Amino acid sequence: LRRACPSRLIREQINTITEDYQAIARAQQQRMERQDRYIARKNHHLNVLYDVATAINQADNLENLLNRFLVTLKGVVQADAVAIRLLDKDGALRLVASLGLDDEVMKRETTILASQCTCGKAFDAKEIRLRTDVSKCEHLIGKVLFEQRNDMEMLAVPLLYRDKTLGIYNIFVSRDRHAYLEDEHELLMSIGRHLGMAIEKASVE
Repeated sequence: LRRACPSRLIREQINTITEDYQAIARAQQQRMERQDRYIARKNHHLNVLYDVATAINQADNLENLLNRFLVTLKGVVQADAVAIRLLDKDGALRLVASLGLDDEVMKRETTILASQCTCGKAFDAKEIRLRTDVSKCEHLIGKVLFEQRNDMEMLAVPLLYRDKTLGIYNIFVSRDRHAYLEDEHELLMSIGRHLGMAIEKASVE
């Protein structure tokens, strides 16, 4: 039998070592990139929560609090419209503030039953719910929410304070924009807890 050339064996071993080193280097690079993305995402979350907390803390009454929050929220999530519903004494989710929805919508869509539609489901489950087609919302109020737009989606996020759900906030965004927000649900829930705590505090003062 012909023996393998020693120099060839050495080259093969060197190639194997080189390939192993390159694989380790790629894995290390991927870990570093994941860590960088994680840090960047956490910094983004902290910056958003800081902006939200700042807007909330500058308010001197509940109405001002809700309006400041909506302005900040609409900007940081780049939404077409945002709204807040609070649970009233009759068990309905009352629309108390909005930004980006016209006055006629505000008049027509004042209250919905807490058990009704996506907002009620988010309220009951204490977690985010998505409506991929806002036509049902439009049917309930009898008015088109966004003219010449058929790509709008609506997120309903609960407003939590300790073991209570005080209401929900809505984000209306395009389908493309929501694809980005799908990875931001943890942040949206944190925003809901911040606002819930502020609303509870403002309500008892």
